[in-house]
Amino acid sequence: MIMGKLNKLAVVAPGLAKPGASLALLDRFLAGYPEDAVFRGRAASEVSVFCPGAAPEALARRQRDFGLVVAPNDEAAAAGADGLVVVPAEGHAAPAPDHLQNVLSVLKPGGACWVAGLLAAREQDAASALKLAKSLQIRLGASDLLSVTFRLPEVRRLRSERCREALIVVQGDDTRATLDGLQGLKPEAELSPVPGRTARLYENDMVWRAGANGEWSWDLLAAALSRSNNPQGDAVADGRTQDLVGLGIVQRLAQRPRAWVTDHVGGVRTTILALDGVVRDVNIAIRDRSGGIHSAQLYRPPAPNEAGYHRLAGVVTRFFGGEALPWPETREIELAAWWEALS
Repeated sequence: MIMGKLNKLAVVAPGLAKPGASLALLDRFLAGYPEDAVFRGRAASEVSVFCPGAAPEALARRQRDFGLVVAPNDEAAAAGADGLVVVPAEGHAAPAPDHLQNVLSVLKPGGACWVAGLLAAREQDAASALKLAKSLQIRLGASDLLSVTFRLPEVRRLRSERCREALIVVQGDDTRATLDGLQGLKPEAELSPVPGRTARLYENDMVWRAGANGEWSWDLLAAALSRSNNPQGDAVADGRTQDLVGLGIVQRLAQRPRAWVTDHVGGVRTTILALDGVVRDVNIAIRDRSGGIHSAQLYRPPAPNEAGYHRLAGVVTRFFGGEALPWPETREIELAAWWEALS
């Protein structure tokens, strides 16, 4: 669906930095982006931003080149907007509940808001935000890049009754690793954590012991890593191929390995494996109820263009133009509950 140009879009973020959703989405709203073999032009007649931590020269250049409107506060940026993107503060997966409530209250009825991350860090806060948005006649959605970026290859999405186990390999600090894990796993297998049951966290050598004890599956890890095009170790030195799992190279390369294992409704188990130093991309593997394994890379094209954000910009822009969410609204509550279980 191709939407007409909107009147006003706004981005509220703590700063502008690459890589990151704030600058990536802002630039695509201003300058356009390629998608589905065409170039989508500027998304709105006016694009406004409130980024108090942004470098002045970054804002000045976009003011000069694209007519960016720099707002004095988030309320001014959001006022009268057809669509508003809220980017959580650095190191946070979701915006503060009171901040989200404030910006929703100044959006015009019929407008839309997108959170570039999780809608909330607690199940109750996610439900409250959706209830408030509905009362204000505002459409509300949320996701980061990994929910919508390219799958290489595309994998069949499995609901909980067809999925037995899923594993994702990520990198980064605990917040980034768990956020990427949730955003990557949720679209591939629609899962809800068992209510009241916390996830199990393993760190360092405990990760390998948990794998040996069957808490997570080595064959799923091998399937996930088979999709990587950024293996580390000797591959970096001379391009050789290596059996990272079979030769025990994973354990040697991993820097502060961590594993979050979660039990889900229907007896499904998921594992988020943070394996810095093993690969430099995000890879997933899913075992279905018949024992078959499906795996893919969640492709994030490299800097400077970071073309994976084209897909997120397309989803957000179409949502602002009136298109329905590509997933059930309850997904945001389930993700918040899952995040709570991991915290």
